Amino acid sequence: MKPQLIIRIDGLCGKAERRVITGIPDSTWDELEQAGLAPTRTRIGRRCFWSRRELLEWCEQRLAERPETWVRLGNAVARVVEKAGPQ
Repeated sequence: MKPQLIIRIDGLCGKAERRVITGIPDSTWDELEQAGLAPTRTRIGRRCFWSRRELLEWCEQRLAERPETWVRLGNAVARVVEKAGPQ
């Protein structure tokens, strides 16, 4: 049986969990954060944390802003293979 990922909505999360929630690498995230395009971190001592709720809402907003013409890569590949026909 495949393990399930369970994310609590409330509370704070560290950098590793932020990467899991958003799927965005640290360097890209830092650029988005500096440009004001991503939720900002909260420092507690030497560590950085993000609000899980803010991260999840930010992900939902980005999905909603996606153009309607956006197609999942898997679907695009299937269409190309279908057009090419049998080999």
